[in-house]
Amino acid sequence: MTSDPRHPTRLETAMTHTPPQETRPAGTMFAARISPTLPSIQQTASSGTQKATHTGAPMAAESDMSTPFVRLMFLNREVFASGHYYMAYCTLAAALHEALERDDTEALFAVERVAEEQLFLLDRMAPQFADSTTAAAVRGQVSLFTILAHQAHAHRQLIEAQRRRQKRFLEP
Repeated sequence: MTSDPRHPTRLETAMTHTPPQETRPAGTMFAARISPTLPSIQQTASSGTQKATHTGAPMAAESDMSTPFVRLMFLNREVFASGHYYMAYCTLAAALHEALERDDTEALFAVERVAEEQLFLLDRMAPQFADSTTAAAVRGQVSLFTILAHQAHAHRQLIEAQRRRQKRFLEP
C-alpha cells in the first residue's frame, strides 16, 4: 500500500530517512531504512568471526546467513520494517536465546542495541502499539522491548563476569 508521495506516513518517512552527512552502500538492508543508527544485517554479519558495526559494537556471525542468529536478526528487521512489531519482538527474543546458547556477548550486545532502537522507533511511529513505552506505562507495565534489552544486558554481564572468574582461576 503506497500513500500520496506528497504526504508520506511516519513509517515511510522513517524508513527513507538517512542523515545527509552519512553515505550508505547500495546493499544496506531494512535497518538502514528504518533508522540511521540501527546496524543493517550486512554491517552485523561479517566474513570473519567478528566485525565492528558502525556503532563500534563487534558481533560474531557469518555473512552467508548460515547461523540461526543471523537469520533471526535479518527476520527481525524485516518484520519490524513491515510493521509487525510483536513478531519483531519475538524474533529478537529468539535471537537472544541463540546468543545465549553460544555464550556470544557480542551478539547479546547487538540484541540489546536493536531492542533499544526498535523501542525508540516504536515510541515515535506507533505509540498506540500495546508494547510502546507509553501504552505499557498506562497499564503499569514495562515494554517487552525494554525487558528484552535488560535481559540481553544482564546475560552479557553474567557471561563476562564468569569469563573473568575463570581467567583468574586459571592464571598461576
